[in-house]
Amino acid sequence: MHRADAETTAAKRSPTRYSARETEFSEEYFIKFRDLIRTKSGIFFADRKRSDLKAGVLKAFHYSGMKNLSEYFDLLSVEKSNSPAFKMLVSFLTIGETYFFRHFDVIEREVLPNLIKSHQHDKTLRIWSAGCSTGEEPFTAAMVLNHLLPDIREWNISIIGTDININSLQYAKDAVYRPWSLRSISDFYKNNFFTKKDGLYYLDDRVRSLVNFDYLNLVDDAYPLSENFTKDLDLIFCRNVTIYFEMETTIKAVHKFYECLKEKGYLAVGHAEPSSLIYDNYVSEIYPDAVIYRRDTALKKEQQYKTGIRIRRDIFKDYSDQQTIASSAKTAVPDLSGLQKQIEKLEIHRSSPKKEQPVSQRSEVREKLTQRSEQIETNRVQSTPEKTAAQSEVERRAQLNESDLFSKGVELFQQNDFNAAEKSFIELVERYPKNARALYMVAHIKANKDLVEDAKLFCQKAIENDSLLIEAYYLLGLIYKEENAFDQSIRLLKKTIYIDPNFAIGYYDLAVNYFKLGDNVQGHKYLKQTDRILKTCNDDDRIGLLDDLTARELGMMVKMWDN
Repeated sequence: MHRADAETTAAKRSPTRYSARETEFSEEYFIKFRDLIRTKSGIFFADRKRSDLKAGVLKAFHYSGMKNLSEYFDLLSVEKSNSPAFKMLVSFLTIGETYFFRHFDVIEREVLPNLIKSHQHDKTLRIWSAGCSTGEEPFTAAMVLNHLLPDIREWNISIIGTDININSLQYAKDAVYRPWSLRSISDFYKNNFFTKKDGLYYLDDRVRSLVNFDYLNLVDDAYPLSENFTKDLDLIFCRNVTIYFEMETTIKAVHKFYECLKEKGYLAVGHAEPSSLIYDNYVSEIYPDAVIYRRDTALKKEQQYKTGIRIRRDIFKDYSDQQTIASSAKTAVPDLSGLQKQIEKLEIHRSSPKKEQPVSQRSEVREKLTQRSEQIETNRVQSTPEKTAAQSEVERRAQLNESDLFSKGVELFQQNDFNAAEKSFIELVERYPKNARALYMVAHIKANKDLVEDAKLFCQKAIENDSLLIEAYYLLGLIYKEENAFDQSIRLLKKTIYIDPNFAIGYYDLAVNYFKLGDNVQGHKYLKQTDRILKTCNDDDRIGLLDDLTARELGMMVKMWDN
């Protein structure tokens, strides 16, 4: 039954029409119906959507058989959210606009092939399209699987499409579509899975048989449940649905989706969905045209832990070589301030291998600071009284010992032996308490091991010994942000952009802090600064200080806040 047929049937059943005075739809009615709909469905109508709410309510009232709006409201108030009366109201308030293969490139190219590969052992796939509207999305997934799986008959595939709009669900079950719904589909899929008749396109049974449709309200507690196939899922679609929710409702739904997914399962959301912060439990995979979230407890723990710090282990690649050259030349090893460049090579463990990105140049301010530090060291050496050969040899050995300990710690860190690496750096700090780089590395490892208070302590010690150590300020700022100590986080992150005025990720994290505090004005101010810096970068320039985030990827993150 299509929408027009449903309306005709309802009209025959309920001939009563609303009176002229009811069409005024007073402020009182707007507030009452708005709050009722929000409570029962999660859909929120802001003031700018007043006319949409009014039109939908009055149309549903027209078919309800009630005498007036007051009586109609009282009926809805006592009915459950899955009652026929409320379902009818929602059908006039939500009209989903979708089409086949809408934003489906990443799903077709990456997600579904990955799932097929990981399920070769059991040949089972479970997919849920939450807010499926008229069915194009789950049917698209079914078509792609038919194409990718020559042996699809040997697979146990479950695809469920749910929606709150009963008219849309009936349309989906009929599986008959107008040409406009196929505007983005390739000739291959159109010719192989549709039959055209009288200007309409009828979907093939090979696709229809894989998909079932049912009513489900995302505000209810009807998921995850085995009974309605919303449990142990490999992939969930929920695209352009939560944009109609308030933040609290969205957060609740996203957390419940997490419980619905298997380990390594995917969540695909729309381009206009809220900030990625809402999906903090997930591992994010950023593609040129989409962001996909994945439930991966182990990788999330490895990447973020409690502090949200992500570390890649392949660091300080050239450090040992530098020490070998210095030793063979029998010259004193330089001050560890030269390790700034190596620290900046820290990269994230990504969910898939990624090509090495070119390192962005440091800002002019930090170049000047480095030059000044080197000049101070040169002047110090030149002004030092001449020492005996024995004194020089002792100092040379001491310097080499300091460097050797640091190099040893780096090597252990690279081997993922974090306990031994920490022990090496601690030994170095005990003998050389002013080595800020070693203090910072201890902080990094402490954060990695979820020892947050220790991490903060070592960050502070590192800053005491090097007031321009941007990594320590940044790490400490992220820790406070994860603890919801936003004011302290802001203070520390402002230090980073003072040290490096072109530190884009610092501006971005400042924006996030302000958004979490509810200060959208300051949040957007720092987003604009981030965007300004990104316009001076190449897409592949590495922006992250503790990770390998590129300018293009950070630009996508900025745009997510603007939607």
